[in-house]
Amino acid sequence: MISNTKTLDALFNEIGKEQEDNITMYVFGGAALMFADLKDATKDIDIVFATKKELKSFTGAIKKIGFETIPITEECLYLKPDGIYTRKDDRFDIFLKKICGNLTLSENMKSRAKTHASYGNLSVTVLSFEDIFLLKSIFSRAGDYEDCVALFQAGIDWNIVHQEIINQCKENPANIWKSHLLARIEDMQKRERIKIPIYNKLFREYEQETFPYLAIFLELSKADLSYEELLKKTELDELRLKQALDILTKNKKIEKTSNEKYTLKVRSIGMFLIASKIDSRN
Repeated sequence: MISNTKTLDALFNEIGKEQEDNITMYVFGGAALMFADLKDATKDIDIVFATKKELKSFTGAIKKIGFETIPITEECLYLKPDGIYTRKDDRFDIFLKKICGNLTLSENMKSRAKTHASYGNLSVTVLSFEDIFLLKSIFSRAGDYEDCVALFQAGIDWNIVHQEIINQCKENPANIWKSHLLARIEDMQKRERIKIPIYNKLFREYEQETFPYLAIFLELSKADLSYEELLKKTELDELRLKQALDILTKNKKIEKTSNEKYTLKVRSIGMFLIASKIDSRN
């Protein structure tokens, strides 16, 4: 557990002395909130790098001062870190470009980030409140809810959060993350008795995006159906139905039977809707 920013600065300074290449490290977790006086302590330091070269350079430096890689625990599997390194009470959760496998360190995120300090060749840059809120909305670790509330109280430009999730879904239409953001906002509105201005807009967008897949799932859960039967029963236009069926077939959530009818391969609606969006850009 790191309990003050002096300890963070001392750690980064120690690493900077071993850092041979000029690199930029983006901080987005509890450490970032500590630098903004929004959090008193953190048990790990969440960081993301834009390039593999920078990541390798950084891990090389921290190994020199006694950090060792440890197996990724079941608790952290869904975050899909590129490595976890520890030394006594210090721990880095390290990501390369993507967090949770799909949310990307975008150019807009990088432009909004602010340099905290440079420690030799190590530049420590902190992501914006808006981007930290978005990232913490998809996490389910202890303290993430409280961190989101603290960010809300500090002040967030909700238009930035909204635009970033839209851009992320364009790059990789994995609407599971939009649903996580909605769930976080719903929870905060209920528990904190607040109103977050982008909620209604987000909800309408998510409903519209998932409707074709939900309609197909509901009809195929009743019976195997042909293309023509699905067209009639779902009341989707031909383009939307064809696109949805192509994506679902590619992701092996449905298949065509020998008599040219579609049948479900996944019976869980949650897994069906998640899988319907992943890799749909390809």
